[in-house]
Amino acid sequence: DAGMKQTRRTPVAGKVTVLPAVIVMFAIIGCATTPEPFFASQDDGRRAKGGYNSDLRLIATSEDVGGYFDVVDHAWPPGTQAGMHVHEFDAFYFVLEGTVRIDYGDYERIGSPGSLFFTPKGVPVSHSDAGGEGFRMLLLYMGGFGEGMDKMLDAIAELDPKDPDFGAKANEIVRKIGKTGPPSER
Repeated sequence: DAGMKQTRRTPVAGKVTVLPAVIVMFAIIGCATTPEPFFASQDDGRRAKGGYNSDLRLIATSEDVGGYFDVVDHAWPPGTQAGMHVHEFDAFYFVLEGTVRIDYGDYERIGSPGSLFFTPKGVPVSHSDAGGEGFRMLLLYMGGFGEGMDKMLDAIAELDPKDPDFGAKANEIVRKIGKTGPPSER
């Protein structure tokens, strides 16, 4: 596929491919230059509903880890088809569960647990459920949302999740506050 760099096959440890796991670990360890170590257990972080009726957990903000990135554990329900959008920051997507289709317009890739995607800022991307069971990814937003992530989650928390328009309203908040939107707006 034109434009997509291929990586060579690497040994597999359990279900997680070694290379992507190592890259994510080096990104976290190598960039975190705060004066204090940072730790978050599986119970830590801010939980919220996101666009497309997804569930997210803000594990660390860029302020927590030296200003380099936000770390988000994000799970999307079966059938999710997020539209094409653009981020104003670089993003790494590390697949934890399920099967996800990442579409860059001219080409796409299917990722399963252990797969790693990198999306540079300004590059249109969409993601969808490729396996029919939903999917979950660890997201590293380079440069982070800063205060925007908390503002965004506060605004979404004010919405009624039972509202039939919850998803559309949450997506509008993400577009306005979250430095993410349709390609034509970014």
